[in-house]
Amino acid sequence: MAGDTKAVRDKKNDEISKKIVELSGKLTNEIDKKENPFIEIPIRGSGNVFFDAKSKKIVLGDKVAHRYFFNVAHARRFMQTMLVASYVKKDLVENDLTATLRDLYYAKKHTIKGTKEDTIDEQKESDLAIVDLEVALDSFRERLHLRAEPKGRMAGEVVIRDSVRDKVDTIDLSRMGSGGWAVPSIVEQIDFKSVDVEYVLVAEKNAIFDRLNEDGYWKKQKCLLMTT
Repeated sequence: MAGDTKAVRDKKNDEISKKIVELSGKLTNEIDKKENPFIEIPIRGSGNVFFDAKSKKIVLGDKVAHRYFFNVAHARRFMQTMLVASYVKKDLVENDLTATLRDLYYAKKHTIKGTKEDTIDEQKESDLAIVDLEVALDSFRERLHLRAEPKGRMAGEVVIRDSVRDKVDTIDLSRMGSGGWAVPSIVEQIDFKSVDVEYVLVAEKNAIFDRLNEDGYWKKQKCLLMTT
């Protein structure tokens, strides 16, 4: 199992690295030709989304915007997006590591040599650059080895396998104590070993989850108890 999981993970890492190399190669070629390099970014708006009946997902359409380097309105965001791409490839993907959005912000924030300007002023700028890179590469944040803060807990008669590099942990969600199992922000490495529940009950508030978990509600009602 661990070997198969590593093989799949390596393949996904190679795909992301290849996409970043292709993007940087395109920009380099445009610079060599003395053209204005640009990043093509699908437009994220209600006018460019539709429901795909086959995948049953809301997906982006074909409308795109171009972010040019030699454009006063675009240059800063262009630079930030490329800083994110460099960090993702060299620091995370190539080392098979993950980082939080906050980690990336601190790692790439610095004063540009010869100026008094910082590469990034606030985290919301690096967060937006991450989203730009996601859509430019037709990927998503977790594939870029970036994670938000963990959110959500679970308890119930469910056993999962959580793969971390070459190690696979088997976790019984019915034996997680009063706190339940904390759901990580990246869940691609998790698969279900066994599920013995009839339905899922989502408790919106942590206080409700704690009370139901204390009462063993999930065991009495044969459900998977979750909180968001």
